[in-house]
Parts: sequence; C-alpha cells; structure tokens
Amino acid sequence: MRFFHDAGILVYVSSLHGYCCNSNGFGDRGATFFSPLFILGLGLSPQVAIGTGIFVIALTALTASTGHFIRFINEGGPVLSKVMSIVVFSVPGVIVGAQIGPYFAGRIPARTLTRILGVLFIGIAALTLGEVLL
Repeated sequence: MRFFHDAGILVYVSSLHGYCCNSNGFGDRGATFFSPLFILGLGLSPQVAIGTGIFVIALTALTASTGHFIRFINEGGPVLSKVMSIVVFSVPGVIVGAQIGPYFAGRIPARTLTRILGVLFIGIAALTLGEVLL
C-alpha cells in the first residue's frame, strides 16, 4: 500500500515538474529548481533527488541531440566533423563520470551532500544574477 502512495506522489510531482518546465521557461534548469523541492519539500534523499534530475536532463538531452545530429548529418562537411570531435571527447567523460559519481555519492553522508548542494546552488544563483545584472 505504501508503494502506491509514494508512486502517486512521484507522478504528481513529475507532472508538476513537466508543467513548470514546459510552460514557464525553466527548461533544463528544472533540475536545479526542483532538487531543493524534492529534498526539502518531499523529504527525498539528496541522492534520489539528484538522480531524478539527472534522469530528466538525460532524456531531454538525448531527444534534443538526436534531432540536431540528424540535421548535422544532412548538412555534412565541417559542421559534422566539428560535432563528431566534440562527441568523441565528451562521451568517454560522461561514461567515466557516471561510474565515479554514484561511488562518491554513496560514501558522502546525506547531510554533507545537502550542504554541498546548497553551496553549489548559491553559486549558480550568484552567477545567474551576475549575468542578468551585467
């Protein structure tokens, strides 16, 4: 019975997340916006909140990059070679990071990870504010 209650909450929050990202212009910053909501509002562990955000971003990036890649293949030439050089160097970094990230996330206490995320989000907010004001 508990599973259906938790699943219902996750469906509700996911629907709210999709609505906010698509209608209010949050875009990929939805994970940055909703991770604190997942942690503080729903009481999810930082590991689950970060994993959820990364999953949403991965789906968005996969969908968008597929469309762009098809366009680059049709154009060919120097654009395609530049894109392929970026892909060749990015994919191994993503694979290595995906293996190392859970290793460290599982070893860092939830309270420490929450504080690290807080500092990271404050830094992102300061950079965003700096871009807007300057």
